[in-house]
Amino acid sequence: MFWNLARSSGNLNPKYLIIGLNPGFGDYLKTGEWGCFWTGNGPSTLTLRETLDKLGILWTSWLTNLVRCSTPNNSVPGLDEVNNCYNNWLKDEIEMLKPQKIFVLGSDTAKFISALNIDFIHAKHPAYYMRKGIKDEYYKEF
Repeated sequence: MFWNLARSSGNLNPKYLIIGLNPGFGDYLKTGEWGCFWTGNGPSTLTLRETLDKLGILWTSWLTNLVRCSTPNNSVPGLDEVNNCYNNWLKDEIEMLKPQKIFVLGSDTAKFISALNIDFIHAKHPAYYMRKGIKDEYYKEF
């Protein structure tokens, strides 16, 4: 079961493509509207956006996710969920945007992205640092 769809956002001629796993339910949803990834007030979103802004790459990046749908309780989507809510959007985005570098956030995302046979840089998901209470370390990783 999936909850709402979301869309990517950012620079349409990006140097960097930032790929998360799936939208956190409610983080991107604004009063019932079809929202954008990485635009809410959740701690992971704020950490990612602040980090990219400090590095001066927020406005030259395209922010997206592997899948377009939230999963119940923000669970990691399984293969069936990825297949049902993926629909080649990400592959099309990569081909269309041709970013210089692709950053993949989190091990679960990297596992799925590696099947696409593209070069990417694996970074920990901001939630990893949030759970450990070490927000400033995220900046150092990038």
